[in-house]
Amino acid sequence: MAVAARSPWRTGAGAALGVATADGLYALLAVLGGTALVPLLAPVATPLRLGSALVLVALAAHSARSAVRPYRSGTAPGRALPAAPRRAFLTFLGITILNPLTVLCL
Repeated sequence: MAVAARSPWRTGAGAALGVATADGLYALLAVLGGTALVPLLAPVATPLRLGSALVLVALAAHSARSAVRPYRSGTAPGRALPAAPRRAFLTFLGITILNPLTVLCL
């Protein structure tokens, strides 16, 4: 929503299509092989959850560090140019596919 609010509509549409594409791919994967994978994934479910939590903590720490660093140094970043629709699509496709919560909710 934030990308669509501060960018041209094509960039927002590209971002939304990236998220929708990733969700559609996960839905297709769940329909085609979800039942067959449950017995195989059950023994490693806890390590996968812990790994996902560690990834989220690392991403949060990195985001906080890169957000605070410019303000501590006194050089606040200028307003960046909006991403191109293709880049927004690929970025949000990747973010959604790699989101641990999305993976765990298969």
